[in-house]
Amino acid sequence: MQRKTNAHGRPALAMDALQTVSLGTARHWIRVRGTSTSNPPLLLMQLGPGLPIVNEARRFERLLALENAFTVVYWDQRGTGLSLRDVSNRSNVNVAHMVADTVSMLERLRDRFGAAPVVAGFSFGATFTAYAA
Repeated sequence: MQRKTNAHGRPALAMDALQTVSLGTARHWIRVRGTSTSNPPLLLMQLGPGLPIVNEARRFERLLALENAFTVVYWDQRGTGLSLRDVSNRSNVNVAHMVADTVSMLERLRDRFGAAPVVAGFSFGATFTAYAA
């Protein structure tokens, strides 16, 4: 069986879904992308409050092709991007909430995909990830 490819000659995406998830008392937005539903989950944590990552999915895929090996979850955390639509996310941006959100997200992804997620954080995203660990 021949695998479908995209315009760049890479495997075509099997999924590309924008979704909301409730973590604690707040609603968050994620974008889930991957070439196979059996790939392990990878959570990408952006630079910190204010810098969304959901809209960077195509650029990351083009530059890094992470979707070939992982089911990549791009997460607009509390106080960021699409997650700002939830008014409660605007006033509750603090380390305690960000770390609790991260732990909840990792647990949710583990339950959803049946495997412990890999997580990569950038700047503040790395800080929240370290605290969550």
